[in-house]
Amino acid sequence: MSPYPDRGGAAAPQDVAATTDNVAIQWDNAALQTIRVTKPGPPIAARALAIAHTAMYHAWAAYDDQAAGTRLGEDSARLKRAKRSESAGVVV
Repeated sequence: MSPYPDRGGAAAPQDVAATTDNVAIQWDNAALQTIRVTKPGPPIAARALAIAHTAMYHAWAAYDDQAAGTRLGEDSARLKRAKRSESAGVVV
């Protein structure tokens, strides 16, 4: 089955250009294409995008010293230095 059902399997110019974009844009394009194919209702589509964007932010924020948390009462989204090093396999 073609991921582009309305175009006979041909990729549109913006889809081809998306392969050179940063990874966040690539994930957005994948999520939006899934929404186009599955046609969920607007609340479900909005929730799916919100979850994907929050996950991307948390993945980035874990390694940024200035990142703020996204949940009430969370002082920071940063991982502790030792925990970051441990997850990377580095002993400090």
